[in-house]
Amino acid sequence: MLPANIRELAAAQVDVVSDLVAGLSDADLVAPTRCAGWLAAHLLVHVRLGLAETAESFAEPAGPDEPADRHFTDTARAAAGISRRAPAGRFRIQGHVMQAEDILAMWTVELVVHQLDLIAQLPGRHGPLPDALALTYLTLDGLLDTAERPPSWDDVTYVLKGTGRVPLDAADREFLGQGAAGFPAFG
Repeated sequence: MLPANIRELAAAQVDVVSDLVAGLSDADLVAPTRCAGWLAAHLLVHVRLGLAETAESFAEPAGPDEPADRHFTDTARAAAGISRRAPAGRFRIQGHVMQAEDILAMWTVELVVHQLDLIAQLPGRHGPLPDALALTYLTLDGLLDTAERPPSWDDVTYVLKGTGRVPLDAADREFLGQGAAGFPAFG
């Protein structure tokens, strides 16, 4: 179940990441991230392209019977504004047809994961919005079909392990049992 305020949540998470990026130095842009082989600059290009794709997807409404099958800050601000005004309905994105709310939720989750990737080597930077983090771990709950996680995991640890950013250790595997085979849920 998606949050009732998914448009505002998606836009707010875009704003949080945009504010984070606005404060990065040149040295920060060459810092490693949790995405194997990607520096912060690589990750930001990926996220910027995703934000542009999200914004463009709302320009392509899908028909009722169609089956499902310049600078970072400028793009981010535009994506946040479009998220707030996203029309209801079904839209084409990445070769699929999705509801507007599902597109916004998908990109909110991706932004949370990539924000955690980005701040891994940038101490003192704030994390994602609590509601956006909650949407991300609830998404993992649904994908992993699990009701329990090791008691030592906080929400961020769950997201990092659930997306393969941090590997499961022996204690995690023992606690999860057969459920460990579902990790990572997505990368």
